[in-house]
Amino acid sequence: MCSVFGIIGKYDKKRADTASDTISHRGEDGICEIAEDNIYLHYNRLAVTDIDRDTKIERFDDTLILFNGEIYNYKELSAGDDISEARAIYETYIKYGVDFVSHLRGMYAIAIITPDEVILARDLFGKKPLYYSIENNKLIFASEARAIISYRGKARVDRKIFSQLLFFQSVIPPNSFYPDIRQLAPSEVLVYDKKNKSAKSLFPYTPVYSGKYIDNRNKALKEIEKRLKEAVEIRIPKEVKWGCLLSGGLDSSLISSLSAQISGKIDTFSIGYEGFDKYDERGYAQIVARHIGSNHHEFVMSKDDFLKSLNELTEHLDEPLLDPAAVPLWHMLKQIKKAGFKTILSGDGSDELFMGYRLYREYFDIEKASELRYKNWLRNYFKANFSMNKEWERYKRIFSDRLLFRSMAELFTDLQLNRLLKLNVADDSSLRHIEPLFNRFEDAGGKDKRDWYSYCDINTLLSELFLKKLDRVSMAHTIEARSPFLDKNLVEYIFSIEPSLRLSGEIKALLKDVATPYLPKEIIDRKKKGFSYPFIEWLKESGELEKIYQAQREFKIFRDDALDELIKRSGKQTRFKHHIYAMYFLSAWMIKHYNR
Repeated sequence: MCSVFGIIGKYDKKRADTASDTISHRGEDGICEIAEDNIYLHYNRLAVTDIDRDTKIERFDDTLILFNGEIYNYKELSAGDDISEARAIYETYIKYGVDFVSHLRGMYAIAIITPDEVILARDLFGKKPLYYSIENNKLIFASEARAIISYRGKARVDRKIFSQLLFFQSVIPPNSFYPDIRQLAPSEVLVYDKKNKSAKSLFPYTPVYSGKYIDNRNKALKEIEKRLKEAVEIRIPKEVKWGCLLSGGLDSSLISSLSAQISGKIDTFSIGYEGFDKYDERGYAQIVARHIGSNHHEFVMSKDDFLKSLNELTEHLDEPLLDPAAVPLWHMLKQIKKAGFKTILSGDGSDELFMGYRLYREYFDIEKASELRYKNWLRNYFKANFSMNKEWERYKRIFSDRLLFRSMAELFTDLQLNRLLKLNVADDSSLRHIEPLFNRFEDAGGKDKRDWYSYCDINTLLSELFLKKLDRVSMAHTIEARSPFLDKNLVEYIFSIEPSLRLSGEIKALLKDVATPYLPKEIIDRKKKGFSYPFIEWLKESGELEKIYQAQREFKIFRDDALDELIKRSGKQTRFKHHIYAMYFLSAWMIKHYNR
């Protein structure tokens, strides 16, 4: 199942049908609806597993089960004769209560409707979205916010959310881009009392390990390899056409190689950029494709393709998403859909689990400055010598005894935003957004800062930026994306490994050793390179950046002097091109959706 929409309470049937149609792109293989007194449920199915099974919302005794996603261990969880994913969810819920999510292995957004309450649940690592609103004595929930907006017939934007959006590049739970619509966080369970019309949030699952760490490196390598192989195997569809995204980097290459070893001849996909060889990594993808013998497909994106895909993406998204990688992904998946593929495997999650970002090492070194006994002089020095650079902000946090790491998604700092936006962005505003997450980390027994980096980014950078991008773009083309690195059994094991083994001298040393038997040496030894392509060049050449000023005239988002200064600096320094894209996409999205 790939879209869910529901209303608990009095509803207008015609408006509900129209609203459910707004997310029909998420499933094209079947439609099912239940419309009873005070209960409206609808889903559109994308059939990948049990494709011949009837499309229906399943009822068990007095309980209805509506869900989107895949439960890979559903046969292990259900003992019934007619085993289905919905039955497995029901029986697991009956047995464990709200802790049922801790036993599910997969990706999902679930609604369990009983006579007394509604239980909404989002999967452990945020692969599938679930939005909700409680108003006028009713609960409305949906796979995408657009369905709730459609039912209401209106959308209101609170400009205060711009600061969170530009800090994290996406809006993080419980917020959405709309002040009266909320989204579930990864592993969150919402329990809605139908009688009292009230709700409470629970977080029964946290992958943080609080026991004795595994410090035997060889043992860890064998177990990672075993669990990753199994994670790939259970995600390979048996009934539909599928393939692997292959950039030529370590993560996607290893997933592709393991998939080929399990299934034989597979299909792989990569993308290049017309006229910009410096960004083109297809050569590395070709090396891997030849090594594993895949049926390799290459797509080339021109400036015209970029502008067309950018426009389609801006039109489609129901809230801004500031990752420029979404545009080539849109272009590539559009071609993959035309070729008849229904499922793709991706390498998402590896960098967060295996500490693959260079900045993790910098942050960990800076953390040590907090141990200085005499910091008053340094604290006062940093206050008196302001700099717009992020490095200044990092040391300021340390010398002010504040939480240093607040996600690799951090784009603009709080102080940069205070100068850029026509808002009063308080110092440490980002800390208030991240504090509940840090409290859950500590409550679960988390202590090591390196575990915090992983846990934080799984719940921010990964779930709310990368996986949100992957979900929205893949489902816009009715393709299901699966991420083997984010397997529950694998993630739990990785968190049980001594953090110093994960953040060792060489970046992703553990994973490189696991990958050595499966990949060519030139792929293993590749220097890690951040994803980039000529988006800023094409935006400038096409005159698209003028939309920032157009939006500024209409919506007054930025401070004029700060806007001019940043645009000017971006012409001299490449370090600000992501910042400019973020400002551009927010502006273009506002023009398209709020200027009609």
